[in-house]
Formats: sequence, structure tokens, C-alpha cells
Amino acid sequence: MFPGRLTGRITNINGGWWSLLPPYSISKMKFSRKIYFSAFLILLLIECLIALYIHDEFIRPYFGDFLVVILIYCLLMTTFNTTCRQALWISILVAFAVEFSQYFRLIYYLSDAPPAILKIILGSSYSTLDLIAYSCGILCVWLIESVTFRIRGSFRIF
Repeated sequence: MFPGRLTGRITNINGGWWSLLPPYSISKMKFSRKIYFSAFLILLLIECLIALYIHDEFIRPYFGDFLVVILIYCLLMTTFNTTCRQALWISILVAFAVEFSQYFRLIYYLSDAPPAILKIILGSSYSTLDLIAYSCGILCVWLIESVTFRIRGSFRIF
């Protein structure tokens, strides 16, 4: 009858199941995950160094927020089989959710005296400039992915 997905069999007119795979190979997928994992580790190290040693008015509050959405994106691309677009949206939504939880002081609703590590991870003060830093970080990732042809075709927001 009809080969392929219409009959439910994993075959194709050309014969092999490998013709149903995307145009890139499995080894290339593993290679790109290694790149994302390496970028994640480097960004995590930079974030820790910023948190421990830099106490200024720009790098720690804004550049750290810029980098953290890129860190989340690299973590998503390393661990989950998602598209670039999905990972971009999830990264910005997580960052915005954390920032809005700071606005509503959610950490203090969970506990009267939250642990210090939770205050470091979730933060304790809301800033609209943080939202701008997150957006700039996601825009930077989108530009890099667009240039390296990770996003096929035009990028549609909706």
C-alpha cells in the first residue's frame, strides 16, 4: 500500500529507516550537546566567580542576569531534546517567573527566614532592569543561533 507513516511502519520509499532521520547525523547531535554542555559549565563558573568576587553596580546585577538566561538555555539544550525556539521561550519564561516571584516576595511567603542559598538563587529584590537584561541575553542567544543556522527559516515569536 503506502510506505512510511501512512501504514505505521518505519520504512520509506528509499528503503531504510535512516532516511526518516533529520538531515544531520546522531554524532553531530552529540557534538552539539557537548558544545552546549561546555558552554553551560563555563557560564556556571563565570556566574560563581561573579557572585563571589565582584561587588559592583553593573556586572553583578545586570551582566550576571544577562548570562543566567544563556546558562539556562545551554542547560535546556544539553539535557532535553527541544528546538532552539522552545528552549529560548522556556529560558525567558523561567527568568521572568523568578523575577516576578521577587516582585511578589514569594520567597517570604514560603518561609519566614528563607535559607541563604535560596535567597541567592531566587534573589530578593525586583528590578525592571533585570527583565531588560534577561531579554538582551535571550536576544543574544537568538542572534548567535540564527547566525550558526540552528534556527531554520524565519524566527516567529508566536
